[in-house]
Amino acid sequence: MRWPTPLGGVSIGSLEASTDEQWVNSIKFKGIGQINLVRAALPFIADRGLFTLVSGAPTDEYLHGGTIGTTINHLVS
Repeated sequence: MRWPTPLGGVSIGSLEASTDEQWVNSIKFKGIGQINLVRAALPFIADRGLFTLVSGAPTDEYLHGGTIGTTINHLVS
């Protein structure tokens, strides 16, 4: 199961049951996806401009099965 994100999905489940594939895919969709979004927008940003990335609820709130989502959101924030 995945939480939907605009760039893909983040796997849901316990740390013990998570797989390397779930971690890699979640980092790819959420983490690398946001990095690539910024990289693609760089030609359009004004000098000294900035980007604000939003990480989502799993960063601040406990969600059952949210270990991967929380970790990935902390990468972004």
